[in-house]
Amino acid sequence: MQHPQRDILVMVRHESMSRQAIEQELECLNTILQYTELPHKFCIAHEFVCRNRITPKCKKILKAAAQNHLRAFHFLINKN
Repeated sequence: MQHPQRDILVMVRHESMSRQAIEQELECLNTILQYTELPHKFCIAHEFVCRNRITPKCKKILKAAAQNHLRAFHFLINKN
């Protein structure tokens, strides 16, 4: 299976875990991560704060997330 380029560390509990079992674990992790990396899911888990205003608007959240540095008093807050 071809895996996307990710920096991920997987620690296995048993030394005797086969290569096939490790590949299956990586495939499951990749599926979970692909689902959570969707823009819609990112917007559900975050809010954008601009000084005293909090907005759950997806368009503003994605615009702020795309920037390298946010302006002063602008924050992306994870709801978790």
